[in-house]
Amino acid sequence: MFFLKKLLGSCLFLGSLMQAVQSVSCHSDETVSIQALEASGVAWKELELTPSCALDSSLVSNLTDKNWDESIKSDEWLVQLTLNPCDFCLKEDYIFNDLSHHMKETYPNIQFGRVYVNDNPELAVRLLVEKLPIYYFINGANYYTVPASELPAKKALTAYSKHKFSEFERVKGFFSFVGPFMIFYKFLGKILALYSRFSSPYTPLLINISMFVMAMLFINRSNKRRRQRKQIKKEK
Repeated sequence: MFFLKKLLGSCLFLGSLMQAVQSVSCHSDETVSIQALEASGVAWKELELTPSCALDSSLVSNLTDKNWDESIKSDEWLVQLTLNPCDFCLKEDYIFNDLSHHMKETYPNIQFGRVYVNDNPELAVRLLVEKLPIYYFINGANYYTVPASELPAKKALTAYSKHKFSEFERVKGFFSFVGPFMIFYKFLGKILALYSRFSSPYTPLLINISMFVMAMLFINRSNKRRRQRKQIKKEK
């Protein structure tokens, strides 16, 4: 019986160890990763990046207009808003990838996401994107703006262990994207996303024609109601 308990304990330990190793495993080739980092000009040694992790984005989910609401409603999220492609964002991308592996080792509950705002116009409007890249730590309904300078792995791990990023600036305010206008921003985002789907050169013409038809229908309906009111007055 004692032997079985020891065996079970050993199996559980090995299982948890394998899970931890899997969570921080980086699938990029080390040599190729170093060459890519050197070619990009990123000072990866000063940033203390792990080359194979910096080029491995397997732990970073691609968040889009379609899956945003469903994804962020659970767990905690660290999200990067950027462009695709973005040559001047390589440093930030590498740091974010590297952080995802190092942070998952200690805090598996934190999810990492990346939003390409040029491909997701609805989110660009909903989150009132003004500059890029932007980083948000999302904990339920709370959004905290995380400075890019705090995202190298050592700094981010220290900041999270101390205060879970709550000492950074929290998004709030009447006109912010978490304020009363949140639904309005979402509606505008959906309108823009719908408009952006039309890539035909005839789109502006079709929109103008549609607006003209709608205006004529509105005028015709108004005139009809006015004639009805006049008729009612005459009958009285």
